[in-house]
Amino acid sequence: MIKTATVYTYITFIWVVIVILVVPITSLGQNYYPDSLTSVSEEADTPKTQPLIPVDPLHYSDEAISVGFLHGGGALIGGDFEMLITDAIGVQVGAGLIGFGAGVNYHFKKNNIRSDFVSWQLWNQGIGPLFFQRSMGPLYVYRGKKWFTAAVGVGVVLDRGPAFPNDFERTPVIFKYSLGAYFLK
Repeated sequence: MIKTATVYTYITFIWVVIVILVVPITSLGQNYYPDSLTSVSEEADTPKTQPLIPVDPLHYSDEAISVGFLHGGGALIGGDFEMLITDAIGVQVGAGLIGFGAGVNYHFKKNNIRSDFVSWQLWNQGIGPLFFQRSMGPLYVYRGKKWFTAAVGVGVVLDRGPAFPNDFERTPVIFKYSLGAYFLK
């Protein structure tokens, strides 16, 4: 019989391939950078260069740092660093009070790290004798316009450690959430 962790490793690999290969292919030929967007002038059929989205270079960033409760891979208090690697895909790594994690994110708005996104994340809660559990799964992350961030999702438990209480129910899927603040780097 195939182990559950092996099945979810394959699912993760397929999801990453889809996000990295298929999403950029669907946007080939489209330029999302505001200073090179064009609109068609009514007087002529020639494109007239004109920014469609006002961008303040002092407030634009493709990197963000978030801190809060259950950030950094499900740590009690932790932080994450996210960087956009394409116009809509970001990667993140994080750590905190005995925990660490990583994720691949797909933002709903192109070139906007402040936008909401879906993420495939690995959470490792605890280390060594304080290891609680390791889980992997999707999250929906809400980002407010200024600083607030919250996430909800599910995770498949890949491993449990010595810190997991014996009297807790050992469900194969867990509910994941986090609350915090984010800042542009």
